[in-house]
Amino acid sequence: QVGIIGPGGPQDVFLVNAGKSELKGFEVEAFALPIEQLKLRGSVGYVETKFIEFSTNGKDYTGNEFPNAPKWTLAGSARYSFDNGIYVHADANYRSKAFTEPNNDPSGHEDARTLVNAKIGYKTEKIDAYIYSTNIFDEDYVSSIFEFNDTGKIGDGRTVGVRLNIKLD
Repeated sequence: QVGIIGPGGPQDVFLVNAGKSELKGFEVEAFALPIEQLKLRGSVGYVETKFIEFSTNGKDYTGNEFPNAPKWTLAGSARYSFDNGIYVHADANYRSKAFTEPNNDPSGHEDARTLVNAKIGYKTEKIDAYIYSTNIFDEDYVSSIFEFNDTGKIGDGRTVGVRLNIKLD
């Protein structure tokens, strides 16, 4: 199913089933615990998409890639936990650019981006308190584009915060 924006604009979105489509790819994840305190995780994914048969509203999207389907995704994280309950965690994720509409207009794509996040905290059986930051390097990116009215959504900038989770029994 693909969301198509109708002649009435964003309030006129409807879902359409493509007649035939193809998706080929892979995803691999790995986890490691080189020492008891250190947890490592990594993943890589690749996908090729194509509409084999897809026409709607007088438009033919046959041969185009699926919207919002980046070819490459990569992610990794590391977490080190000290014996006294303090821990540090960092992760990064990458996704290649992706078209946002089924017509595959080159001007309508989400940017490729790499986002890095981190936190440092203290954890016990009942408490998890930490300081965190998302998009540490404050990368500017467009997270979605609305081709029907030439607008888009800017991705979230750097965020820094404090969080306290308490488990109540």
